[in-house]
Amino acid sequence: KHVLSESASYAPVSGGYKTVLLDNAEGIREDFQQALRRVMERHHRTTQFVVTTRQPSKLIPPIRSRCFSIPVRAPTTAEVVAVLERIVASEDVPHDADGLEFVAASADGDLRTAILSAQTTAEDAGEITMDAAYDTLGAVGHDDRIEAMITEATNGEFADARSILDDLLVDEGVDGGEVLAEVLRVARSRSVGPGAATLHRLAGEIDVDLAEGTDDRLHLSHLLAELDR
Repeated sequence: KHVLSESASYAPVSGGYKTVLLDNAEGIREDFQQALRRVMERHHRTTQFVVTTRQPSKLIPPIRSRCFSIPVRAPTTAEVVAVLERIVASEDVPHDADGLEFVAASADGDLRTAILSAQTTAEDAGEITMDAAYDTLGAVGHDDRIEAMITEATNGEFADARSILDDLLVDEGVDGGEVLAEVLRVARSRSVGPGAATLHRLAGEIDVDLAEGTDDRLHLSHLLAELDR
């Protein structure tokens, strides 16, 4: 909050405006969004704010009303491959076309995920080929941590469970809806947590909250707290 406010207060070096970009804004907590609204109001004459999000409904109405919405389609696999080709060429990473296409396709239109997946593959295997990408990305999953999170919550270890949740939401940028879907899948496949009926009832309530709310962490934390009851 302090950094954003201070940055917005500086006069532009050149031109009439300076630009502040807030990426993945759906992950911003509601209290920070309220602070952001005040910063936008205070510095609108010298600063333009670009807010990018895949879930506009997660932004509070005062911010949405102050923004001009520009829908942007997800990039195609070919477009993602083109971006990855430029990156691996500049970083001199050994690769082949099949490997880049596999990484791009597995990201399902999410360029950020594709770049992170390519980086992970290059770091783990030293190259981005079909075999390397398949081995690396196939091993990158959240099942063990999701299971641990459910188990900790069910056993009353709420702080430990929420720590795992924070890792997924903040460090890895997993969407709240994706976490909820993974909780249901892992609980069913590994027989952890409360009974299926109880878990699906809770998940149904949380799914509505996620669709209408602005704080994935708050709603999923509520789910974890309920698992101990």
